[in-house]
Amino acid sequence: MTEIKQKVLDTLFSLAIALLLALSFRCLAFEPYKIPSGSMFPNLLVGDYIFVSKYSYGYSNYSFFGLPLIEDRIWWKEPERGDIIVFKHTRKKMTYIKRLIALPGEEVQIISGVIHINGVAVPRIAAGEWESDVEGNMGQYKVYEEQLPNGAHYKTLEMIKRPLQIRSLRNTGKYKVPAGHYFFMGDNRDNSIDSRFDELGFVPRKNLIGKAKMLYWSGDISIMDLFTKFEYGRTFSML
Repeated sequence: MTEIKQKVLDTLFSLAIALLLALSFRCLAFEPYKIPSGSMFPNLLVGDYIFVSKYSYGYSNYSFFGLPLIEDRIWWKEPERGDIIVFKHTRKKMTYIKRLIALPGEEVQIISGVIHINGVAVPRIAAGEWESDVEGNMGQYKVYEEQLPNGAHYKTLEMIKRPLQIRSLRNTGKYKVPAGHYFFMGDNRDNSIDSRFDELGFVPRKNLIGKAKMLYWSGDISIMDLFTKFEYGRTFSML
């Protein structure tokens, strides 16, 4: 074998190892994800980049590009209420990101904008106002600090001037979460297709991809911000 052929083979081998390591890291450890919509305002903005922990809830077929390798899940770990989770849509070939609100066997209902879990209201307090000019999410919002029964707390939005077609989201029927399924909602309550809608419904545990762990780049930060106001940015914050 000539020296040139040996160098080519060595290079190809190195590239193959690098690719294998990259794929293993993406499947088993962390996967980057870009926030595509405003359904998680004000906590995640359109264009934010996050790392999703693939090992937080064990692994399913969706951990490995949808390949039929696992019947349900392996090394399963129960998610915690309040986790921000990336999961596969129940009916479409889409990936969603929402907040886990209710666990299997629980009953959920929204009354006057307040979540009730098993008949008990989830406390929330007013936390000012917020304005968005992002297409599809334009308007002024009331901000609330919401706290789930396990202590998880975060901010949610509620439109001040609510279009007629979404007013029904403030008062819903009762949702009984089936075994092995989860109830998700977006933090931008009036602009989120989530478990309140038949289009998505309850999400089975096999569809969970991973937990949102860290915001590593924000769509509202430019390259110049690295030199002028980086310390005030949202990057490298834990979720």
